[in-house]
Amino acid sequence: MKPPQAWQAALGQLHLEMPKAAFDTWVRDAEFISFNDDTFTIGVYDAYAQDWLTDRLTSTIKKLLTGIMNQAVEVHFEVCENPDEAKSEENSELTEVEAVFDLPYDEIVGTGIIAIPAYFGRYHLPELGPNLAWMVVGFRQAAYMSGQRSGSHKQRISERQIARWSGMYRSTFQRRKQKTETWEKLQGFVNLVDNKPSWAAVKGEMPRKRAHAYQVQMTMPLSAAHACSLKQWFAENIEAVGSPKAVLELALTLSLKDLLPEDAIAPDTEIRKSIVQIVMECFAKQLPDTELISFAQRLQHHIMPPNDQIIITHFFVKNLLSLLGPGPSWMLTLLRDRCYLNRETGEQRNEVIVKDGWSEIAGWMGLKQSMTIWRWLHGTKRNCKQGSEAKVPPLSVFVHEVETTERASSFESGERTFHIALEDLPLTIIDELGDYSPDMNWRVTIKEIFARIGPMDTHSRKCVQCNRAFASNGIARLRPDLRANASNVVARSRPNLRANASNLSSLIPSLKHLNTLDTPYLPTRDIESGKWPDQHPVMGAVGKWDWDFLFSLNPEVNPKDQAWLLENAEPEAFVSWMIYAFSHKGQGIKAPVMFVISRLRENPDRGPGAEFTTYINTTPRDLHGMLEFVVENAPWEEYLPKDDSQRIELRKCLFGH
Repeated sequence: MKPPQAWQAALGQLHLEMPKAAFDTWVRDAEFISFNDDTFTIGVYDAYAQDWLTDRLTSTIKKLLTGIMNQAVEVHFEVCENPDEAKSEENSELTEVEAVFDLPYDEIVGTGIIAIPAYFGRYHLPELGPNLAWMVVGFRQAAYMSGQRSGSHKQRISERQIARWSGMYRSTFQRRKQKTETWEKLQGFVNLVDNKPSWAAVKGEMPRKRAHAYQVQMTMPLSAAHACSLKQWFAENIEAVGSPKAVLELALTLSLKDLLPEDAIAPDTEIRKSIVQIVMECFAKQLPDTELISFAQRLQHHIMPPNDQIIITHFFVKNLLSLLGPGPSWMLTLLRDRCYLNRETGEQRNEVIVKDGWSEIAGWMGLKQSMTIWRWLHGTKRNCKQGSEAKVPPLSVFVHEVETTERASSFESGERTFHIALEDLPLTIIDELGDYSPDMNWRVTIKEIFARIGPMDTHSRKCVQCNRAFASNGIARLRPDLRANASNVVARSRPNLRANASNLSSLIPSLKHLNTLDTPYLPTRDIESGKWPDQHPVMGAVGKWDWDFLFSLNPEVNPKDQAWLLENAEPEAFVSWMIYAFSHKGQGIKAPVMFVISRLRENPDRGPGAEFTTYINTTPRDLHGMLEFVVENAPWEEYLPKDDSQRIELRKCLFGH
């Protein structure tokens, strides 16, 4: 018998032996693809079917096919989007698509996202608590993903998948699903359809327990309090406006505060309901169902605008949720939701002020202990051995509490300011990965790296936002005529020089108030000479580094070296090595100019390091100002000469005075 006919015979036998539901779900659509090296390759429609058939039917199908073919065979299941097309692969047109990633972050984190209405975070999260809230996210995402693959609203999926999207182990998921309290609290989101165990008889095998059946509400319901308020508002206003259609139209024009009061309280008998359920309950048979559903859809978008979403990446849920923990993960998610990006100006704000501090954050998640929130970020030594340091809380890698000059009015409810890392994988972690591979177990890899990485605002990981604050404070200390041009100086600098700010657009607005004139460029006059910088002999006429100018200041460079440098090197490289030679790293260098020439001859394209090459991309005028004035806590001071005499010598070599 030929292999395709053998597979059809095996299918017929399986159809007789298996329960109809199991056969229809997992086996019916499987198709013969090929028979090579005594191995049947069978195409299935998704990874779940592949796993199910591999785990449960491989041995059974091997026995059937071995008997039909009268020879020993193997069976391999392969995912094919359309198994029918796979059979005629040699006659079809194939398109090869390769994903190319230039940056590790894009390949590791990817583009998959979960979007959940922000209404859920504001009103449902405090009622559910962090753990069950993630369980809702897990059920919704698992249902959505399986529906996308199968094209059906009903689909069998692995509990392991639901558990992973919920950020928990399967054993934890199973413990929670066995509690009646779980399904009472998840009312309106997930309903357990069958709560009694049932068994399926399989010929020749032990009976198997049937899978649980769940219904997942994909349309976000209103909280019980808001459901009660909306029904009450309809009842109170329908007589005043005269008709169901008029009262529904009026509801669409009201602000949410008038429609759904913040202080609304639901009676114990009230449950969560979707807006369409409420509309149908209140106005059934008074308007056509199609019209009621249309009003319900418009009202849903009025209360929960489609663009008001909490965005969570797949990478975050699959890798970081279990590492951070349910509570800290929601805290980070909600803090990020309060950050914003101005698409017109490019301004990115990742500083969040929480007016009522720790108690307010606890309230976001329905928690009562403010100290618990503090410990998520700052840790505790309670479980540490005597003399050992407390472990760095994983949340501190992403969130930094800013120290302010004014003490908070109280520990629990005093105002707090936080700086938030918006990347799911901070660049420090990517640097730690080294030779990364998409096949790595990222959950384990990142956990190991987190054990070594420091929190934000430590020596190893400077908080960018705090460094921006240092920049503005330092500029404020400059004399008035220099301060006026501060924003222009920053605007012409590389991002690293802008006080280590990775995003120029977020820094410039904070400095705009320092520019007293509404002009694109405000020059700064030298007080002693009365000349403008572009006319000052030490700055050069064009405001950038020039070999002839540097040679005139450093006669140690002989004509032969000058000719070589003009041909092979850039003046910026000379300047960066000069800064290195006069810094604390260049201690012991007695002839800086000759040292720089020897370094450039070794490799004219190699600089002394990013921290020094940063400054050569500024104009000579900017670097001159940095050397002339010491700005306390400014990030560039770490790499410039500490000693005044060394600063003067470096200025002479680069500027002539």
